[in-house]
Amino acid sequence: GKREMEQLSLTLVSNIFQFCFDHNIELEQNSADILNFFDQIGQAGTLQQLKEIIGLFLTGIVRRLAAERERNKIVQFALDYIKENYRHNINLPMIAEQVNYSPSYLSFLFKQETGQNFVDYLNHYRIEQAKKLLRDTEAKNYEIAYQVGYQDEKYFYQIFKKYTGLTASQYRESFRLSKKNS
Repeated sequence: GKREMEQLSLTLVSNIFQFCFDHNIELEQNSADILNFFDQIGQAGTLQQLKEIIGLFLTGIVRRLAAERERNKIVQFALDYIKENYRHNINLPMIAEQVNYSPSYLSFLFKQETGQNFVDYLNHYRIEQAKKLLRDTEAKNYEIAYQVGYQDEKYFYQIFKKYTGLTASQYRESFRLSKKNS
């Protein structure tokens, strides 16, 4: 009867909460809302009411999942944008404009999804590309700086050293040596 239905509903809902928790899905309900929700289930007089309460709850979750998907898409766009445009002078506000988000919100999402802030990620990506060029081409260090998107070679040398622990020349040298010896 009604008792079993309530039990089932509570179990179902608890499982949904657990699922959301395990998958880092933010439930906007705070604990007061949740208690209130369990109260509503307890007070539901009919199956129909029970269905409506749970239906509303699930709709809320689906909506949040959709929002989450949208956020992932935005960050993915930013990552692809970096891959395609890192050679140019790009920055976060430029990308934010493309996706119609405020730079501060995009910055927050980016950090949340990738664990890195935008500038760090961009520098990292550029330095990885520079390492390839140092290994595989004879281009001069300053040429490589421009090729990977740094307008200022001195800044490139600083960043390179910060991310690799070596100067660009040391990196190229160490790579040459290891090739010779293999």
